[in-house]
Order: sequence, then structure tokens, then C-alpha cells
Amino acid sequence: MQSFWTSLTGMRSGEAWLNRVAENISNSDTPGYQTLTGSFADTLTAYLQPQATASGVPGRNTPPGWRGGTGVLATRAEVDPATGAIQQTGIDTDLAVTGDAYFMVQAPDGPRVTRNGQFQWAAAPGGGFILTTAQGYPVLDVNGRAIAKPGNGSVSIAQDGTVYNGVGASQRIALVRVPLPEEALEPAGDSTYRVTRGPMQVINRAPGTLPSDVQVTQGALDISTVDLGQAMTELIRAQRSFDLNAEALQLSERMMDAANQLRQG
Repeated sequence: MQSFWTSLTGMRSGEAWLNRVAENISNSDTPGYQTLTGSFADTLTAYLQPQATASGVPGRNTPPGWRGGTGVLATRAEVDPATGAIQQTGIDTDLAVTGDAYFMVQAPDGPRVTRNGQFQWAAAPGGGFILTTAQGYPVLDVNGRAIAKPGNGSVSIAQDGTVYNGVGASQRIALVRVPLPEEALEPAGDSTYRVTRGPMQVINRAPGTLPSDVQVTQGALDISTVDLGQAMTELIRAQRSFDLNAEALQLSERMMDAANQLRQG
């Protein structure tokens, strides 16, 4: 039975691996997408205490300190914090952020972060226009408010996220830094992430406080960090892992059938 569980956990881990690679490949052209990575861990059985009813049966007691492996476990997908190159688009509502920072948007379940700066002006419920993602999530300023379009003229956005309408500044787009993004960020769909651990640090709350390695570029996008060649290689490895575990499961089943036939014979 041990071989059944080992093969089964291997197949489940292989399936998780395949899903993660498929997610990366499907987002190879998504602006701001950061590659998902993952790892595997051993699963162990607990130490079994000797039972009084089996104390006299040789071989029924687990040796002291014994830990038996039951296969492998796929850990949660982690976000690779590497950033992509900047691609010029010439569209005023496209924003790229360089350096270790994210935009903050308001999703139905609360604030999320994203590096996908493919934004648009959308009609606000109370009138006027607000800056949103393609899914309609409002882009937030340093005070947690939606970015409203100032007037009807052209809008320019400075490198620190300050929004200008040709007359003066109105709001400043929040740029957020997340400590240990590999552990703190959880993919939430729509090119956004939930922050599951630690606070979101707004790093441009006041003028002149933005770190020198972070800046906003208007009319550009941060391209995906997925390497298609590497992703296809990983896909082949994941598929082979799944197939080998499936073959091992079938072999274990045949061995059990052979043992049952010998016992009946």
C-alpha cells in the first residue's frame, strides 16, 4: 500500500506542477505578469505508538524514532519578484513601474497589488471618470482613493506617480513595496495579487520620498517575465514526472493482483 500512496502523491504534485507551468505559458504576453515558481517537499508519516493488543506480535510495532515517507507534496506557487523589460506603447493610460514596487487597486474583496499598468479611464458611479484596470478595479492613490480624471484635458503622470492636468497636480498614484514578495503575494487572478503576509508599504506617500530605483513611466508597460523556452522545457519535465508516477501506480496494482492470486492459489 505504501507504493500506492507514494505514486498518488507524485501524480498530484505533477498535476500541480503542470497547472503552474500552464499558467505561466498562458500569461507570457500579459503585461506585468511575474513568473510563478514552486518546489516540492517530502511527506512523512507520524510515529506510531505500540498498541497493547499487538505487543506480542512480531513486526507490528513501529521502531522508535522511525519516520516513513509517503511521497511528495507540491508547495504553494510563489511569485518570482524579477521584473520585466519596459515596452513603449505611446498610450497615455499605460503605466510601467520599474524597480521593486507595485500599483495598488481596489478589488471587490479588498486592496490588491499589480504590475500590469494597462489602465483605462472608466465612468465613475457618481459622475466623471476614474482610472481602472481592464477588469474595472479602481487604481488607488496614496490615500486609498480612486484616481479621478482632473478635468477634460490631457493628463500627464510624473515619475513619482503624481497626476497632472496641465494646470497643477491632483493626486499621486500609490506605489507599494511588499516585503518578501515570494512568500507574501498570492495570485488572485486578473494579473493581481493579494498580500497575505505583512503590510503593504506605500513608498511615495509624500513628495520626494520615492526611492531612486523606482519610477513610473507613462505610455509604456512592464512586459511579462515568462521565458517561453524555459517554460516549455519545464512543461516536458512535469509531464514526464506525472507519467512516471502513473506507471508506478499501475505497476503497484499489478503486483498486488499477483500477490492476491498467489494467496488464493
